[in-house]
Amino acid sequence: MKYQIAFLTLFLAFGFSFGQTTLDKGDIAITGFNSDTPDQFSFVLLTDITNGTTIKFTDNGLQTIDYNVNDEGIITWAADTDLSCGTEIIIEDLGSNNYSASSGTATETGLGFSLALAGDQILAYQGLDSAPTFIYALTYGPTTWDDSDDTQTTILPPGLTDGQNAVYVGNTENGTYNCSVTSNQSLILAAVSTDSNWTLSNTYTALGGCTYACVPCPTTVTWSGGAWSNGTGPGLSIAAVIDDVYNTTTDGSFSACSLIVNAGNTLTVANNRFVEIENDITINGTLTVSSQGSVVQNNDTAMFSNSNIATLTKSKLMQNAISYTYWSSPVNTETIDNTFGTTPADRRFEFIAANFVDTQTEIGNTNTFTPGPDDIDDDGNDWQLKSTGVMAPGIGYAIMPAPILGPGNFPIQQSFTFSGTFNNGVITIPLVNNSGGVYNDWNFLGNPYASAIDADQFFAINTGLVDVIYLWDQATPPDANSGGSQDSNFSNDDYAIINGTGTVQGARGGLGTPPDRYIPSGQGFFVEALTAGNVTFNNSMRVTGNNTQFFRVAEKKANPNRLWLNLLTDNGAFNQILVGYINGASDDMDATFYDTPKNLSVNTSAILYSNILGSNKKFAIQGKEPSNLTMKEIINIGYKTSIDVPTIYTLSIAQLEGEFLSNNSVYVKDNLLNKVHNLKDSDYNFTSEVGEFNDRFEIVFNQDALSVNENSVTENAFSIIEHENGDVQFKLNANLKINNIKIIDLQGRILYDFNLDSKDETLKLSNLSQAPYIAKVTLDNNYVITKKAIKKY
Repeated sequence: MKYQIAFLTLFLAFGFSFGQTTLDKGDIAITGFNSDTPDQFSFVLLTDITNGTTIKFTDNGLQTIDYNVNDEGIITWAADTDLSCGTEIIIEDLGSNNYSASSGTATETGLGFSLALAGDQILAYQGLDSAPTFIYALTYGPTTWDDSDDTQTTILPPGLTDGQNAVYVGNTENGTYNCSVTSNQSLILAAVSTDSNWTLSNTYTALGGCTYACVPCPTTVTWSGGAWSNGTGPGLSIAAVIDDVYNTTTDGSFSACSLIVNAGNTLTVANNRFVEIENDITINGTLTVSSQGSVVQNNDTAMFSNSNIATLTKSKLMQNAISYTYWSSPVNTETIDNTFGTTPADRRFEFIAANFVDTQTEIGNTNTFTPGPDDIDDDGNDWQLKSTGVMAPGIGYAIMPAPILGPGNFPIQQSFTFSGTFNNGVITIPLVNNSGGVYNDWNFLGNPYASAIDADQFFAINTGLVDVIYLWDQATPPDANSGGSQDSNFSNDDYAIINGTGTVQGARGGLGTPPDRYIPSGQGFFVEALTAGNVTFNNSMRVTGNNTQFFRVAEKKANPNRLWLNLLTDNGAFNQILVGYINGASDDMDATFYDTPKNLSVNTSAILYSNILGSNKKFAIQGKEPSNLTMKEIINIGYKTSIDVPTIYTLSIAQLEGEFLSNNSVYVKDNLLNKVHNLKDSDYNFTSEVGEFNDRFEIVFNQDALSVNENSVTENAFSIIEHENGDVQFKLNANLKINNIKIIDLQGRILYDFNLDSKDETLKLSNLSQAPYIAKVTLDNNYVITKKAIKKY
């Protein structure tokens, strides 16, 4: 059967069997052949391949008019293990249509593979026999690439070039490459494809006499005179040499296999730009990285060497003279006094996790205690002065800003420069777990790289942690009533939070945005250890972008439905929560990866939180089942306030995303005032007494949430009547029925759970003590009424 070239080239894009390495032209080179008996040929791999990779070889010639694929034989070679670049394989005819391979297996099909003495060819390809993708070709005999209509001559196969990935070796019966170049796969390919590098003979020739060595970056381009030497620039398989001034602002970000900055030249990585290097970085000149620029190395074992200057400068907006920032060094062996020499020496601290013991709760800041943890070290020796010395990679440090003249100059942008060898590869930090779960075992870490890291990848790799990251961005002034070891202490409510559901910002007066799912370079952060062991950083976490500033980075995940709510007061209190509908989460209490409680260790004037039935915790982030987000969904939120002066509270949408939330109204239902307000139209203002309020507000998506009709019912239509014998009557005056009643104490525990089908039901609750309780009543249209009642009998 004959196939025209036009059809061949049309079908070249078609694939072949899965589970193998797809090779490009020049990924192998044929290094020898013997047409004397027995037939032999050899080839060298010029790239790594995986187990199961197949390569086909035919001695059938290719003509412009026809390709007689079935006129001669095909040998299919298959790798039976992963093989590295530089491996040479010899295939030999054993007779009776059997072939051997020095590595892998060789199988013959077709009418017989047989190299002719007077001239022939070996064409290597992958893909279908009717639509081959040629990867190398060799021909020998009296003529070079020939269009004669016979099986012993061939044209140059489509896509290949003589002297680059194909070779005519001359008029001979046997030949082998002379091993003139055996290192660097690009140079090997060029040398094998040059006919003068072949030893030819009309007698049998020994094959496979070379030892090949591949290198990570076989080709190189140079930046000089304002342009790349190849006209297009490098890539992850091409090395880059900077032999001029290069600035990514004007010249662009780039990726390369390796990087060398020659002496006397400068590479500047500007804000919102990156340099991504697969392997080694060598700085003989100068590398300068701006605050929001990124340098990424992909290979964990790659080297970063600098005989001259490599610097990364981080800038941070300092809110006031006593605003601590959590830092971490992206540079190996950098010292705290070198980078932060302008800051007060007595305001540079490290956290000693081994000293953190938390079995008592301080009452205010009175130095009096009650049993139980409060996330504050009992004896106040966890924070230790670190005014000098090396900043260990992967460790966080707390440092005040450099002083300036006059308090009116704040807020101000300040910059600090890290100089030296950039950190790369695997970095392990011992985790401290003192309590075994009795209290939160805090560890202070930091991003050790000159690029942002992905929080989700950090969670995936480190299983010995609670899956929550706490980022500090101080805004609340120190308070003499907040617990701690000083006369005045900061609020833990200033921690922003990242977990699997999403992120919320700390108490920053409603300014800015939540952190995102990346930790910028130079950023310190807290985690909680589940077990003793190590936390690991590696290059798989590093990203080329998302390093714009502390917390403010771009979203990379899919767009689930997520709702951020803010609580603000006219006297400066601020609090934020997130409710996200995330695959893997449920409406019940999940692990902290989805549901993260607020840190309530210090006095906070007003907090907002979400509630989960059956839990007495107050949640900063709550994950919920995505399928439950319908027009009937109800989100239970609560708030707590200690503000005892007249105050206007404001409940608002900080941010929302996802199709459902974007396309539907978001209402707050005020059960106290019997009102429903659309938060998309405007914020909701209210006043409040001092106290904790868990049943006043709900977030709903149905504007009829208060109307008495087939869809909903007011609380006035529902009554709870206690009889003297302790029985309690639940009565509904509406065209609906009661499906379920839960009796819940003020700690959030479900004491009774009744499934019903009636409008009027009397339940025996005589075992309840005299105290307030919450009745959560679900109607047959899934509408929920929550009502507080006091048990008297």
